[in-house]
Amino acid sequence: MSDIADEAGASRQSVYRFFEDRSSLIQYILNKRISLMGEALRSVFNTYTSLREAIVEGSLASLTIGQSDELYLEIISHNTDHGLELFLYRGTKEIHQIMMEIWGPLLDRARASGELRRDLTNSQIVDWIRHVHASLAIRDDLDAAAQRKMLEDFLLPSVQHCAGPG
Repeated sequence: MSDIADEAGASRQSVYRFFEDRSSLIQYILNKRISLMGEALRSVFNTYTSLREAIVEGSLASLTIGQSDELYLEIISHNTDHGLELFLYRGTKEIHQIMMEIWGPLLDRARASGELRRDLTNSQIVDWIRHVHASLAIRDDLDAAAQRKMLEDFLLPSVQHCAGPG
């Protein structure tokens, strides 16, 4: 907190007036960074025409944007606070809303075309997507090909409608 106060040209006490502890500050920063990334992804997501393209290519685009944000990467790579993982998996109302705005139209089209499971709401699917993205963001041992494979073999089949036997 002292380093942050020094960098901001403020006293440590001033920083504590806004943030209860380091964890609160980190979560605030991540919420803002993720929201900015979401805004940057809006135009990209408008180009996808299929569920598969949105789930795989959209997820990879999301991960690429996260990997190019130095502050976001620094925080998730070096933070040993278990609260960070909880934050990435739980998200915030703001992050959920941005994801719903980005993913919602794609999910609605996929549902209308019969590609999407009917028993899942958009909100549930967005939660699943966020969880998979959090896992992929935290894991530094997966390259783009391994990330793509997880999206194609795990996330996509979990939300796709399948006709079933018969």
